[in-house]
Amino acid sequence: MKVINLIDEINRSEWLVRFYDELLVPNFSQFPEELDTLDTFYYALNSKSVYPYTLHITLLIEDDKILAGCSYEYYPKSQSALLTYIVVSESAKGRGLSKILMSEIQSQLKIHHENIKALFAESNSDKVDESKDVMNP
Repeated sequence: MKVINLIDEINRSEWLVRFYDELLVPNFSQFPEELDTLDTFYYALNSKSVYPYTLHITLLIEDDKILAGCSYEYYPKSQSALLTYIVVSESAKGRGLSKILMSEIQSQLKIHHENIKALFAESNSDKVDESKDVMNP
């Protein structure tokens, strides 16, 4: 399995489109307000430093197939990061890939940014109606 951080990848646009189309759209588009547009991802990723954050997208690849991926934002003012999306392909579920991604996020943040004070993640409360939200609480 290969790890790709799109901020370092020369072919980042190709990988971004695949990540968006193959994993994000199928898992987050049923509620349009839950998914940022591809243009938003493209701009933030290719600008590398969009105040107030830097966007990172990390993918786990095997045989040119995206097994899992996540996006997270680093905020220099607070020296913290926010995990905004994490998703595993249907065919790769149950292999511990989310755990690998979480470890990789921490490694990538240390490589690209100093003094990380916190890593936050978006989540829903148990009171969320599963039929009206993309994330099963």
